[in-house]
Amino acid sequence: MTQVMIIRQFVNEVVREKVNLINDDGYCAMATYSGRAYYSRPTIGIPKDNLLGELSDEETKMFRRDFVCRYSSARGFANITLVLLHEIGHIKTGEQYWPNKTAEDLDFLRRAQVSTQEEYMKIPSEYGATEWAITWLQNPNNRVMAKRFERQFFNAD
Repeated sequence: MTQVMIIRQFVNEVVREKVNLINDDGYCAMATYSGRAYYSRPTIGIPKDNLLGELSDEETKMFRRDFVCRYSSARGFANITLVLLHEIGHIKTGEQYWPNKTAEDLDFLRRAQVSTQEEYMKIPSEYGATEWAITWLQNPNNRVMAKRFERQFFNAD
């Protein structure tokens, strides 16, 4: 099984529905919410040609520090796992942070106004996506699922 197939299987299992994976510049999520669907189902963008490359950049290091600071047990998980869970968090919290076009526009405006990664991580929808991921990881059964994903991912062809 390829790494992309393993990601797809993990994401679908966590979300509990089929999720589209699309080739993108980096890891991102496109949720379906409030009747405004950009895709027919929740979608996660992944850099298919370089799945681990961007996960060692400075922004990801800051993301990881923030995640681990908020939940110390996350230290035992790989960046790929934390990033995917964060993106799934966007899917799971989309209705909360983007209930309508006005809220969505405000979120995008906030994104355009930040100049540092620290500010970006404090955008309510970004903070909330990580909170969702932390809550998910606090469940022992979910931690087992995440570790199984990591074993499969890092041992893939």
